[in-house]
Amino acid sequence: MALLLAVVGNFLTAHAQGVGIGGTPNAYAALDIISTTKGLLLPRQTNAQMLALSPVAGLLVYNTDLAGFYGYQAVKAASSISQTAASSTSGVSLNQLQYSGSVSQTFTAVATGVDYVTVYAFLTGFGIGSASSGSVALLQATFTIKNAVGTVLGSANGSFPVSTDSTPITLNFPSYGLVVGQTYTLTVTRQDNGTAGFALYYSPANPYSGGALSGYTGADLKFQLGSNGHTAGWALLVN
Repeated sequence: MALLLAVVGNFLTAHAQGVGIGGTPNAYAALDIISTTKGLLLPRQTNAQMLALSPVAGLLVYNTDLAGFYGYQAVKAASSISQTAASSTSGVSLNQLQYSGSVSQTFTAVATGVDYVTVYAFLTGFGIGSASSGSVALLQATFTIKNAVGTVLGSANGSFPVSTDSTPITLNFPSYGLVVGQTYTLTVTRQDNGTAGFALYYSPANPYSGGALSGYTGADLKFQLGSNGHTAGWALLVN
């Protein structure tokens, strides 16, 4: 036993902040494995063996039947920030030829992450004349979420057909690292330089509590930020 402890001691380095195998651990790691020639091998189990476990959230295994890494996740409730009440008869223009091409909306986070964003837009003009009924153009835009000091926490690009009617624009928008109760800013920036005029609907009634549309007192975009929920269970980590 003494010999075994001596051998193990040659590879383990214990520190107040954690344990290092093969070197000094990172200050924020409980266990740090340092190697340039070897990797970490997780438990390998059949699907039946994995499902027979009594898991806790965060447990990891490699499923040999399904050939993938799986983790056990706790239940997560869906959440959203919505301002989809009666929309106004006018909107905030995103015509780059005449305006700055971006609009911002502040909001108070109700979850630590955002999975999707939906805003409502319409076509205000196509070419020289007004848009005729059924006219459709393509809006290319960037959606960005920033914290109070301007750090970008999530950004995604998308192209969307926009008509003369209220058109929902929904984009998968993974954004993480939010703190519940803190204020953030959603910005929609037009990227194309078309001749058509676009506008985002906003609502002057029942504005979202905790948010404000830039330049508009007591108003909010007609928008929704959402986080998808899921049930507790095993989830594939890497495709």
